[in-house]
Amino acid sequence: MSVPATTTFENICARLIKSTGPVIFLNVYRPGSERPVTQFFEELSAVLKSLVIYSCPVIVGGDFNIQMQSDNDLDTRRLNDLLTSLDIVQHVRGPTHRCGGTLDLVLTFADQPLDGVTVDPPGAISDHSLVVCQLSIDVDQPSQVERLVRGWRAVDRDKLRRALEASSLCQPVSLTMNVDQLFATYEAVLRDVADQLAPSHVIRRRPGRHTPWFDAECRALRRDCRRLERHYPRTQCPRDRQAWVQATRHRFQTYRAKKENYWLGRLMQCGCSTPLQWRSLSSLLARHRDVTGSTSHTAEGFAEFFKEKIDDIRSATAGIPPPEVCSRATSSLAAFQPFAEANIRRIIMSSPIKSCSLDPVPTFLLREFVDLLLPYVTRMVNASLEEGRLPILQRHATVTPPLKKPKLDTADMSNYRPVSNLGFMSKVVERAVAIRLNDYLTRNDLLPRHQSAYRKKQSTETAMLRVWSDVLMAADTRQVTLLCLLDLSAAFDCVDHDLLVHRLPLSFGLRGVALEWIR
Repeated sequence: MSVPATTTFENICARLIKSTGPVIFLNVYRPGSERPVTQFFEELSAVLKSLVIYSCPVIVGGDFNIQMQSDNDLDTRRLNDLLTSLDIVQHVRGPTHRCGGTLDLVLTFADQPLDGVTVDPPGAISDHSLVVCQLSIDVDQPSQVERLVRGWRAVDRDKLRRALEASSLCQPVSLTMNVDQLFATYEAVLRDVADQLAPSHVIRRRPGRHTPWFDAECRALRRDCRRLERHYPRTQCPRDRQAWVQATRHRFQTYRAKKENYWLGRLMQCGCSTPLQWRSLSSLLARHRDVTGSTSHTAEGFAEFFKEKIDDIRSATAGIPPPEVCSRATSSLAAFQPFAEANIRRIIMSSPIKSCSLDPVPTFLLREFVDLLLPYVTRMVNASLEEGRLPILQRHATVTPPLKKPKLDTADMSNYRPVSNLGFMSKVVERAVAIRLNDYLTRNDLLPRHQSAYRKKQSTETAMLRVWSDVLMAADTRQVTLLCLLDLSAAFDCVDHDLLVHRLPLSFGLRGVALEWIR
C-alpha cells in the first residue's frame, strides 16, 4: 500500500489481509551516517498520520538510527514528542547494536499491545540485533455454510408453465372454498410443482461478502489467472510469468470497471428518490452486512428477551387509565370493497422483489407468471377481505435480530432489533387492505392534517419544512419557539391491541368485517 513519499528515509508499507480484518506493517530505514534533520521528523509524522485513519492494527519497525536510550539527546526528545502526540508506544528496551544504543524500534498505537518483545545479541547476522515480537491475532479457520436451495433459475420455463396450467390454480375456483382452503391449496400446489421441477438440495460455500457486480466474466478471468499462476512455477519461463502478470492486471482492471459501472448504474436508477439513494449507499458501504454470526444467543433467548422488554414497558403503564376519545367519526367502513384483477396485478408488480423462506416459490417467478395465476390470487385476496380474516398460515414470519449498529457489543441483547420477514402473499393482502383503508381515511378527512408519516406525497421533508416555517414565522413576530421531541421505546410493539380495536370504531368508524380483519 502507498504512503506519503519520503526523501530522508526509506520505507516499505504492506497490508496483510486476514479473515477478521487487515494488519498494516511499515518497515523504516534511516541511514545513520548523519544526524536526523527537521525534514525527517516532518516526513515521519506525515507517514504515521496517514496510518492513523485505518481502523486496524498498525506495526512500525526498523532501523531509525536514533539513540532512544538517551533521554538527554535532542533527537530522542523530538522523536518521543512525535510518538506521544500520535499516541504511539515504542516497545524495544535495551541496546540493539554492537556498539550499544537502542537504534532498532518497534512502534504500535497505544490500543494495540504486543507480546514477548525480545532482542537477540548482535553479531549473529549483522552488527544489529534481531528484534522479535508477537502480535495477538485471531485467525478464523475456513468454514463452510450449508444451505438448502432450489435451482429456480435453471428451471425450464415451458415445463413450469405446463405444470401450472394443469394444476388447480388455473382451473375455475369453486365458490364454496373459504379463505383457509384457498391459501392452503395455493401453498400445496406450488410446493408440489417446486419439488417436481426444482427439488431442494444442499450447497456448501464459504461465507463471504456479497458482490453483486461479480459476474460470469469475472469468474472466467479469475480461473484463467489461477491457471497461469499454477503454470509459471512449473516452467519458470519469463514469457509465462509475463502472461500471468498481464492477465492479473487485466483482471483487476475489469473488476474495477464493473464495480464502478454497477454502482453508478444503481445510483442513476434511483433518480430523485431519496429512500432508494440511501438504500444504495448503505449497500455500497456494506452497512447491511451480517455481523451476528459470532453471537452465542439462541432463538429462545431472543424471544424471551423481547417478550420481557415489552412486558416491562406494559407493567410500567398498567395503572394509567385509558385515554378519552375526543373525536368521533361521522362516517363508517363496515366492509372492504373487492379488488379487480388489474388492481391485484398492479400491487404484485409494484412490490419489491423480495422472497421469504416461507414462500413456496420465489417472488420473481410469481411475477413472471402473474397473468397465469392472477385469477386465483385475486380470489384469495378478495376472500380474505370478504371473510374478515387472514389464514393462520399467512401470520407466520421468519425473525432475524440484526445489530442496530455494526460495532455494538454482540453479547448485549439490547443492541439487537428484531426484523420480521413475512411471506409474499400475506404482504399482498396487507397492501390491499392498506389501499382500501387509506382511501377511506383520506376521503373522509380522518387523518391528522399535519401528519407526514405513511401518507402519499408526505415525508420527513414535509414535516421539517412545516416546523421550520413555524419557527421562522414565530421569530418574525418576536415569539419564543419551544420544540419538544418525543421518542417512544419499541413504539409499534407497545400498541395495546384492545385499546386499538376499541378506538377504531369510535375515532375512525371501522365496523363489521373491516374491523374483524384488523382484529
